[in-house]
Amino acid sequence: MAMVLSALFIATALLAAATMMAAWRSFGRQALALRAQLAACEDERALRYAIRETRVAATATVLRPNFTPRTFRPALPAVA
Repeated sequence: MAMVLSALFIATALLAAATMMAAWRSFGRQALALRAQLAACEDERALRYAIRETRVAATATVLRPNFTPRTFRPALPAVA
């Protein structure tokens, strides 16, 4: 059982390493160039928006737990 478990662990580790290598090959250059791309961005950006419609919800659903204390009910006496 221990041999099977260790073999599965090793297989999983190799699969994870292969996945990381494939991701680095695909996106490694982009990750290295990201800092330069972010430095080339403007420090400020203008944002314009327009409010098209204003409405108020008629009701709101409020969910809260019930904190009322429970009353103690003793067990019914056994009928003989």
